[in-house]
Amino acid sequence: MALSTLSFERGTAFVSQQIDLARTVEELIDYARRTAGARGRALIDDEHVARTLATLRAEVTAMRALSYLAISRTRETGEPGPRGSIVRLFFTQLQQRVWRAAFDLTGRRGLTLDADPGGWNYYYLHSFSRTIAGGTKDIQRNIIGERVLGLPRG
Repeated sequence: MALSTLSFERGTAFVSQQIDLARTVEELIDYARRTAGARGRALIDDEHVARTLATLRAEVTAMRALSYLAISRTRETGEPGPRGSIVRLFFTQLQQRVWRAAFDLTGRRGLTLDADPGGWNYYYLHSFSRTIAGGTKDIQRNIIGERVLGLPRG
């Protein structure tokens, strides 16, 4: 019973959070377009910023594809099973990358409450707890290795 419940928690239970994360990436891109950097140009004109945001957008798309796969497998078997750990591991680490990018993008401006556009700094600090709840990233990797890939324990 517990394994079945956790497989849903790790697999498809947080789709709405994935949608919110995708929206956050789009908000970051918009923020970078309308905010001037140190040289007076838009932040998005910096190659590193543009590359980081493009990578995050691509990773959100990959996460969506993983979620669709997990949902389609759930329809076939009735539960996500251990493959839900793949989605959860990728999602929680992507969350940290997105919130870290937001933290870096806002810089010193984001350290004051009125200048933190989406509460991004709070979410960055909170993202660390996400990698622990429902099993740490190391537990998720063990589940993937043992139950999905068939590797020996330990």
